[in-house]
Amino acid sequence: MASVSLVVETVSKAVTAVAVMVGGGWAYLKFVRGRVFKRRGELGLDWRIHRRGGHDVLLLTVTLRNIGLSRLPLHPFGRVVRLYRGRVTDGLVSWEQVDLLPVFADHEWLEPQEAVHDTVALAVPAWAAGGGELLRAVAKVWAAKRWRWSDGSGWTAGTVITVDDQESRERATG
Repeated sequence: MASVSLVVETVSKAVTAVAVMVGGGWAYLKFVRGRVFKRRGELGLDWRIHRRGGHDVLLLTVTLRNIGLSRLPLHPFGRVVRLYRGRVTDGLVSWEQVDLLPVFADHEWLEPQEAVHDTVALAVPAWAAGGGELLRAVAKVWAAKRWRWSDGSGWTAGTVITVDDQESRERATG
C-alpha cells in the first residue's frame, strides 16, 4: 500500500512540475515575448519648398525610427510616399493621387533604436506652382510579415502642403 501511494505522489508531483513549466513557457510567449519584442515603429513626414532660379522643388523628408527592442524588417514593396492633389468642391476637399514615390530603397531592416531618413525631391507640378493649390503627402511603411498568415505592422504619416502660403514662404530655402 505504501508503495502505491508513493508512486501516486511521485506522479502527481511530476505532473504538477510539467504543468508549471508549460504554463510558464506559455506566459513567456504570450506576455513577455509578445510585448517586449513587438515591432514598434515611429514614422514622420516633413516638407519644405526649395526655391532657386524661379523653380520650386518640393522636398519631402520621411523619418522612420525603430522604437522597439527587436530588429524591424521592412516589406520590400511597402515603403512609399503618395502625393495627392486637392480639389475643393462645394466646400469639401477631394483628393486625387498624382504621384507615387519609393522611399528607404537602401534599407531592408532597422536595428533596435535606429532612425533612418530619406528625402525625395520633385519639381512642384505646374498646376500647383501658381499658388493656392493643395497638395497632400502620405508616407506608408510596412514591416515584413512575421508569419504567412499575419498582416504585418504598418505606419502612416501625412501632411497637407499649400504651395503659396506664409508657412511655405517661411520654410523655403534659397
